[in-house]
Amino acid sequence: MSRPKIHHYVPQSVLRNFSVDAAGKQVWVYDKETGSSRTEGISTAGGEKYFNHVVVDGKGIDFEGIFDSVDGALPGMLATIISTESVTTLDESARDALALLAAIQFLRVKIIRESAQAVANQLRETLHQAGMSELAESIPDATENDGRKAGLALLADARKHAAHLRDKELTLYKAPSGLSFWTSDAPVVMVNHFPFGDLGLAARGVEIIWPISPEYVLSFRCPSIRKKAGESSPEIAAFLATEPLLICRDRDVDWFNKLQVCRSTRFFYGRANEFALARRVLDEMETTRPVLFSMSPMGTLPRKPAMPPGISLIVSGRETEHLCPVSTWKRVDGDLRIRVAPGATHVVTNLLADGPFRSAEVYDTDGPGSGMRDVEIEMVSDDPIELVVSHRDLALQDLVRRIDATRGKTNRGRSSDTGD
Repeated sequence: MSRPKIHHYVPQSVLRNFSVDAAGKQVWVYDKETGSSRTEGISTAGGEKYFNHVVVDGKGIDFEGIFDSVDGALPGMLATIISTESVTTLDESARDALALLAAIQFLRVKIIRESAQAVANQLRETLHQAGMSELAESIPDATENDGRKAGLALLADARKHAAHLRDKELTLYKAPSGLSFWTSDAPVVMVNHFPFGDLGLAARGVEIIWPISPEYVLSFRCPSIRKKAGESSPEIAAFLATEPLLICRDRDVDWFNKLQVCRSTRFFYGRANEFALARRVLDEMETTRPVLFSMSPMGTLPRKPAMPPGISLIVSGRETEHLCPVSTWKRVDGDLRIRVAPGATHVVTNLLADGPFRSAEVYDTDGPGSGMRDVEIEMVSDDPIELVVSHRDLALQDLVRRIDATRGKTNRGRSSDTGD
């Protein structure tokens, strides 16, 4: 039997949940490229001709068939969640299956392929900026077929990615009466609730969000978010731990829909032709065709646009992440010696109680920083508070100190405006 020409990156069973009527035949589509909306048949929406066709060693391969079992299992799984308004009825096997379905949906879309293609262009630009133009010009342009091969390779590791989702706390969000969620051509999106956090399935502070109908959004939320909330409000942490269904406010629905607009490659979908919010969001965006990651210039730490101005200490602890304002810092004999800004005693208390520590980084929004992994942190003064960050591995710590001694340097960071 011949395979269909239209290969779907969003399963038709999901799009039917967003259909304009009970017939499940059409959905409203907004096109970011043209700035227009239209109705489209679900048989063609969320797909492209031969989207899952790749050429390897000169031979064409159609891998649309690998999604048959996934797309067959998905309708029943989502129907159970929607009809019961609950994720607590899912047993361990069902939760494993749901995590895999979400991981595959995350990986099968165009933004994954275009992000993989963008790596080559970003690397070439980075090398040019570093004065390595000859090496930069040796890097060939990545083709659409290269992106398809990269996407297929990621799908081969879908179970590994699903394990990151399985470790998270599963929650169901419900829209209030009269409001609806949208979905898009990249429906499973990531957001990090920590200003210093990275976007990755395994990153601390990440919430993975998947609209499954106009009324419901599935969330895979990193436990570190609840732990962080508990530092300031044990009541909120307890609520998040016990409440698997959260009723959204109007602004929450807008926030979820904005994520679909920002992370989609070109199209997003809704039950009704009501996209005024989308137009406002798109007017503020620098580019309407995003990629998932970008490279920083060589020799620099990745920039974190959401960070507060000044100098901060970012610590990854046993259960969550910590952001501590810094007055001054310096590197001495391989250690980071840090003076904490006034008024941050409670932050330091929570930080020190969360060891052992995965990493520590001094981040400066206006200057250089420094960081290390597998660290120990000791408070050597309490007025003002001063911390010493050193490698947990004594052999590595000794090596770093020898290198610093050989260089004969003490690296000093700048004072922030919050300093003495």
